[in-house]
Amino acid sequence: MPNLKKVLDSSSIVIIYLLAALLPLSFTTLTTEFFETAKFFLLVIAVLLLLIIWAIRFMTDGKLELPKTPLDIFLVLFLGVAILSTIMSATRYTAIFGVMPKM
Repeated sequence: MPNLKKVLDSSSIVIIYLLAALLPLSFTTLTTEFFETAKFFLLVIAVLLLLIIWAIRFMTDGKLELPKTPLDIFLVLFLGVAILSTIMSATRYTAIFGVMPKM
């Protein structure tokens, strides 16, 4: 299993580097909006791949390890403010999903 863990770790790093390199270059001519839709789909695909890798690693290790950092309190506070802002929003649907571009 150590070999599988090494492969999963290196593949997740490669996906992050590819995302950083390809995100500024991605565009499509299939929609009226050239850049945003392609970047969004690329980001969704990368996040889904990373979640799959994380789930496989969790299933093979059998334990969930979340690293503790000094930024955790700020991340929790930001998440709390975002949830509170969504709850108190006048239009909750737009606060959660955003405004979809017209195609």
